[in-house]
Amino acid sequence: MIGMMIMPRFFVDKPVVDFFEITGEDAGHIMKSLRMKRDEMLILCHDEVDYHCKITNFDKNSVQVKLVKTQKCELEPHLKVTLFQGIPKGDKMDLIVQKAVEVGVTAIVPVFTSRCVSRPDGKSLEKKIQRWQKIALEAAKQSGRGCIPQIFPALSFKDAVVFAKNCDKIILFYEDNGQVLTDILKSKSQSVSVFVGPEGGFEAFEVEEVTKLGGKICSLGKRILRTETAAIVSVALTIYESEREK
Repeated sequence: MIGMMIMPRFFVDKPVVDFFEITGEDAGHIMKSLRMKRDEMLILCHDEVDYHCKITNFDKNSVQVKLVKTQKCELEPHLKVTLFQGIPKGDKMDLIVQKAVEVGVTAIVPVFTSRCVSRPDGKSLEKKIQRWQKIALEAAKQSGRGCIPQIFPALSFKDAVVFAKNCDKIILFYEDNGQVLTDILKSKSQSVSVFVGPEGGFEAFEVEEVTKLGGKICSLGKRILRTETAAIVSVALTIYESEREK
């Protein structure tokens, strides 16, 4: 939320009960970068639950906190959106991951589509996945998320379409006509797979492959959007339409 002061947020791998010790990079960040002091408050988050904690003590490598309040994270969307993103050129994926996490995406799957220009090899791609996961973590902290969206290993388009069937609906955003998003989301769903193409968009056979499985084609309007813009807008609009009162 713009202009809203929020407590520092850190993700932990287990629920917080009474007292908790923060170690590793997070402890260093609290002490050295944030320069937090005893009795200051922070939030530890696990599995969409926020644990409001007060700092009680420091030592060389850790920060000790006391649990003050527990509450469900209220900022997680009810609709779980998985973004299937055609891998773009350069560092555009960094921006896509950061902003998609900020607006509420649940998971991101990099996809090798027919028109992908960027095709990193296995070792290079593994490093990119690790970097994107770190970007997702930082974006989740900054935006007050209740979970860290997962960045999945890259898939071929064919495998991505099969994977997308795990969600209740599949939506492919395409520049050539398509249904209105509001109409597609009229029937309630708990999860949606969203496909966005790379530079140059999708080939016609890829669109057909999605529709054969019951996927819906949706337009983002008359203007031609860059792939990074289309990714952010598609996720944001899908979540917005699912949350607004009908």
